[in-house]
Amino acid sequence: MQAIITGVGGFAGSHLAEYLLNNTNQTIWGCGQSLSPILQPNTPLNYHCIDLTNPHNTMDFLDSIKPDYIYHLAGQAAVHTSWEDPKGNYDANVYAALNILDAIWKLNLKCRLLVVTSMEVYGKVSPSNMPIKEDLCFRPNSPYSASKAAEDLLAQAYYLGHGLDIIRVRPLNHIGPRQSDQFVATAFARQIARIEIGQQPPTILVGNLSDRRDFTDVRDMVKAYALTMEYGKSGSAYNIASG
Repeated sequence: MQAIITGVGGFAGSHLAEYLLNNTNQTIWGCGQSLSPILQPNTPLNYHCIDLTNPHNTMDFLDSIKPDYIYHLAGQAAVHTSWEDPKGNYDANVYAALNILDAIWKLNLKCRLLVVTSMEVYGKVSPSNMPIKEDLCFRPNSPYSASKAAEDLLAQAYYLGHGLDIIRVRPLNHIGPRQSDQFVATAFARQIARIEIGQQPPTILVGNLSDRRDFTDVRDMVKAYALTMEYGKSGSAYNIASG
């Protein structure tokens, strides 16, 4: 069986590659803009540098492998940077997904696609709507969450319109090794480490501490992706969080 992980050089993508390599007999193909150093040089991973916003490159890549499974994790993942470059965010999150969906349809590939969107699509959720259910209306409140909502809806459209075998997952925050310090837990940990070795005054810079967040270890998150790929119902969407 052939499996592709897009965004394999990223935080969750690199952990997913490790999980699949250690727990399945699948041949793993990775693509992205860069390869995570943790996966080099002895990891049995087939890596391709692909610009998924280019439809021709995307189609050629999928046609050359004819995968059984595609885990689509590639994209821009930070809310705050989406305000700085909303077009780049939209290109990375929407056009890349669209090119994959369109290539699967036009090549008539018999594969299962797992599209990773985000629970940010729900926006600010009132206590009366907790816990969040998958049929809650989208209320995106940033370019990032809007792009993820568009990605989610495109995946649903290709399932309904062309009968593609697609599952959508909407994860909440996940943390763990190799996460960028653009994100809160890693940013705090980095500051604490700098304070301990005298490189920073003993003050931790924080943002908005009034928000309440659900955090899941990234290794549990990617295991959930793999289990959803195996057991999820085609056309369905699944919120994934620690609860």
